[in-house]
Amino acid sequence: MPAILPTNPIDSDPMLSRFFLPYQIHWIQVEDSFHAQKRQVFALAEKSVRIGWTYADAFKNVRKRLRFTKRDYLFATKDYPSALEYMRLCYDFAGLLEAVASIDGIARIRFASPHPRHVSPRLLATIRDIPQVCKHLHLPVQSGSTTVLGRMRRRYTRESYLDLLDLARNTVPGLAISTDMIVGFPGETAADFEQTLSLTRAARYHSMYSFKYSERPNTLASKRLEDDVPEEEKSRRIVELQGVQRDIQSGLHQGMVGQHVDVLIDSVSRRRDSEVSGRTSGNTVVNVPGSRDWIGRTIAVTIRRAGPNSVWGEASAGSA
Repeated sequence: MPAILPTNPIDSDPMLSRFFLPYQIHWIQVEDSFHAQKRQVFALAEKSVRIGWTYADAFKNVRKRLRFTKRDYLFATKDYPSALEYMRLCYDFAGLLEAVASIDGIARIRFASPHPRHVSPRLLATIRDIPQVCKHLHLPVQSGSTTVLGRMRRRYTRESYLDLLDLARNTVPGLAISTDMIVGFPGETAADFEQTLSLTRAARYHSMYSFKYSERPNTLASKRLEDDVPEEEKSRRIVELQGVQRDIQSGLHQGMVGQHVDVLIDSVSRRRDSEVSGRTSGNTVVNVPGSRDWIGRTIAVTIRRAGPNSVWGEASAGSA
């Protein structure tokens, strides 16, 4: 499959619009061996591909490879049985990951956050098979209660979400999964919240962003649903949820002690000037004694101890 994607082929040929499958926006962060900062490269939006650039000089090659004209389209598709087949091959999010990974110099690709309904077996296989794609999937669930999910209009159930987690972990060995969770959504009962706690225990997320529901102007929830969970109860629930998640993270991090992991160093540690910090492919934060000259490099690290939010290790002999 050609590793070139269009800027927006619909602009040049409106007839192509019927070949596109609907995708929500996904931001791709690229980490390369020369520049450790995470950068927005482009987004796949509904019925178009929009390219947004930062640090353009560092990604001239990306820009060049992603430029696509109608003439290129006619040339590139001639070996496929139909334009429809070509579009299905190229214009899905997995195809976008494949195209970026084909560009020389890109060491890691990390993306967030797909809607669970848009995570396909093909996307999971792409995460598994392409070395540059980080083995981490941020999969927002928002609630463990099917009743609340319906009120949120999420269009999946507790059961289907858990089935997706099983599929993801069976497809991608060692996959780290993180999520978003909201407590106190309008109408959330004590029983609904218990469903959120039980799903969290079953999912064993590597990390979680959790929030108390607050009304936002002009949203469907603000117009149709009464914010009926008292603030004190929201606070109690989020403290309990975060306690459950903290215990899960502590256990997962403790299980890393003794392991050898590759860490992309991206900053000086916030706690000690003599240490640097980075992330594993699974997005675990690792602190390690070292020089700020290591920033931008991938270092082999042996994990020695663990906490609920990060782990600490030492650079393996010869890796620095």
